[in-house]
Amino acid sequence: MLPDALRLVASNLRSGLTVDWALLQSAREEFGSLKDAIEIAGKGIATGKSEEAAFSGMPKGIKSENLSRAVDLMVQGIRSGGQLANILDKIADIFRNRSLLSKEMRSSVLMYAIFIFFIIGLAAPVLFAISDYLVSVMSGGMGAPQVDISQEMVIIGAPLMQSKSAGVDPKFMTTYFLAALIVSSLTGSIVLGQILSGNEKAGFKFIPILLALSIVLFSALKYLLALVLGSMIGK
Repeated sequence: MLPDALRLVASNLRSGLTVDWALLQSAREEFGSLKDAIEIAGKGIATGKSEEAAFSGMPKGIKSENLSRAVDLMVQGIRSGGQLANILDKIADIFRNRSLLSKEMRSSVLMYAIFIFFIIGLAAPVLFAISDYLVSVMSGGMGAPQVDISQEMVIIGAPLMQSKSAGVDPKFMTTYFLAALIVSSLTGSIVLGQILSGNEKAGFKFIPILLALSIVLFSALKYLLALVLGSMIGK
């Protein structure tokens, strides 16, 4: 609302109104608490206050860094001898551009957060479940048959494969994948908190969500792979 209010005051000044009347005519209900601040400044100037003193009192009662910064720029512009209407337009442009830039930054941050959440909560469990199933198959587990490679396949240059197990413990790999998901969920939640709010502790609320999502998806997909592909191999 601040850029709109400043532009309205500038327009009233250009239409020939005095500063106090320009402020009073710009105090509209849609500006909320800013309306009261504009009215107080206008009445202050009408009762004999200087423009600097009247504008300096506007941020009182309103917790807004933007308003305080705008008032500082207005006071500096008045002291430097600039026209108030031009000063207000330039300040409005500054805060309008800042608002647009802030929206773009929030969109980018949200995309980063979504990407991190997707990788940890969805992509990692899927890849780990597929890897865990392949390790179990190569190790002779999950009821998968062992494949014997004929002498002819070795002669024509096929990759060397042996019918004995790959030497990797499937239980160890499952434990490793679960541990990786847990660590990723913990660290990812902290990163999400830092990105979204600038505070690592704010990411603690994501820990149970990522943990439950990643572990449940890993276990469910692992079971489905064993059920579907295992039966196909068995046939």
